[in-house]
Amino acid sequence: MFTRFSFLGFCCLALCFFPNCKQEPVQPAPAPWQAAPGFLYNNRIAFNSAIWDDQLYVLTENSLCTVKPDGNISRYAYHNEKIEFRSTLNRDFFVVTEHDPDVLIFIPSANPNEAGAKRIRINMSDLGPDIAGFGYTFDNLNFKGNGAGQVLTDFRTTSGRSALFLFDIKMKKNTFWEVDEVRIKRINLPEYYGYTGTSVIGDKFLTRIIDGLDGVGTLLIDGMGNATLVAPEIGLYPALPIGDTLYASGSKGYISTNQGNSWVPLQGHNPGLDFLFALEGYTSIDRRLVMHSRSSIYQIERSAEGKISRTELDLTGMEGNTILNLHEWSGQVFAVTLTGVYMRNLQDFFTKREY
Repeated sequence: MFTRFSFLGFCCLALCFFPNCKQEPVQPAPAPWQAAPGFLYNNRIAFNSAIWDDQLYVLTENSLCTVKPDGNISRYAYHNEKIEFRSTLNRDFFVVTEHDPDVLIFIPSANPNEAGAKRIRINMSDLGPDIAGFGYTFDNLNFKGNGAGQVLTDFRTTSGRSALFLFDIKMKKNTFWEVDEVRIKRINLPEYYGYTGTSVIGDKFLTRIIDGLDGVGTLLIDGMGNATLVAPEIGLYPALPIGDTLYASGSKGYISTNQGNSWVPLQGHNPGLDFLFALEGYTSIDRRLVMHSRSSIYQIERSAEGKISRTELDLTGMEGNTILNLHEWSGQVFAVTLTGVYMRNLQDFFTKREY
């Protein structure tokens, strides 16, 4: 009997080595980020991007491009002006910037180079005799559009201080859409204070200010240019919305549950907020919150207990690029960077970074 059972046990064991035995399928390696073929060579440098009417647009050094799902492009329009700084872009207008002398040009997105289409050119002399030029770091840190027709911009004065201006852009349709008017409002900062960064909250701007003696504060600026000091002695920047709560980085973590009108310290120690100082942008990918710094991408999650956690995602194929925007579009994820546009399928986008 012992011999019989031993023989049967041996047969069962041997069957496990037959080719028909069930085995775990081998998972294919995630496909890396791929450079979009329409953004190579002389069309490589991008300045901003946006989606409207279910179409992805990218503003490059010399053209406004519509992107195709395979990463190729149609040049929607050449704008002729040479962009030298980061710009803003939405379905109504985009702004190109020139340097020496510093100039802002507001151009209609629908008809950027239509003959006779009205555009508005703003010179430094239009802003005041004490305005010397753009802020020293004219990038996405201090050139913000709220999606409601207002743009907040930083300039430097002849005395070396910061000056904030709100541009309110009015569109008008004649034969075609054009920029009809740009209203300008200067926002006076408290004496000795300068500007150090802005987060967009709805149609408002949360702006951190600082003086030369390490004093800080935070303003909330509405679309009319009215500024309210919402966090005296606290410099809040940047801010990240998670659900119905705003989280911001200051001397420690702070939260707001009323759209930035008031702030309270985050209770307890939450190391998940340590990354906020590097926040450059955020979006929703596959209904999940994703943020990026200049060189990293993170998935952000909040537990039922309120703890914030982050997972760094894989950048294979896109390492070393400065990330401007992320877009989920046409079943893929597009990363717009200063040195090209990159694509990855949605499934592989959430691949964790391996250290």
